[in-house]
Amino acid sequence: MSTIEELFPNGVVSPQHYLEGIRGTPLQDCNFARLCSIFKCTHLLATKKHQFITVALPNDFDLLHLKTLITKKLKYGYLKGGYARIEYFSDKGENLHVHILKLGIYSKTKLIRDFAKKFGVLENFVNIQKGSEETDYQNRVNYIHGIKDSEDKMLNVAQDQEWRLINGIDEIYNL
Repeated sequence: MSTIEELFPNGVVSPQHYLEGIRGTPLQDCNFARLCSIFKCTHLLATKKHQFITVALPNDFDLLHLKTLITKKLKYGYLKGGYARIEYFSDKGENLHVHILKLGIYSKTKLIRDFAKKFGVLENFVNIQKGSEETDYQNRVNYIHGIKDSEDKMLNVAQDQEWRLINGIDEIYNL
């Protein structure tokens, strides 16, 4: 059984506050996910299951081949409706990589196998992150569209935009 402290980590306030929250104001002081799991109403939580894939590539990878892979060869059903973005700069300097954001959860092992084979890299160069919360998905959509959370990363975004323009690479590829 859960304690009041688990459900309301910031303490209990007036019942009216929570009634207003249920009518539309966010319940900021309540562990709503925990409350929903106790009362079997997790279907009320905003979810968006997704996976964020990063494939690290050699910096001398053929860019024409890379564009062809993304636009013509990544025809897996599990990628339908996803996004891909090619980036070259990171906090490590030059670092060619592809970010892919897709809806749904697919076998991590199969994703790693598919992408390692398709891009011709070792499996440890494929990173898979999964999420199920709407906010995580929106943060990753922003990330893949170049809206990042630090000034250093935003400098890399500007460098990437210029690099993509010079190399004829689209900002975003719809899969």
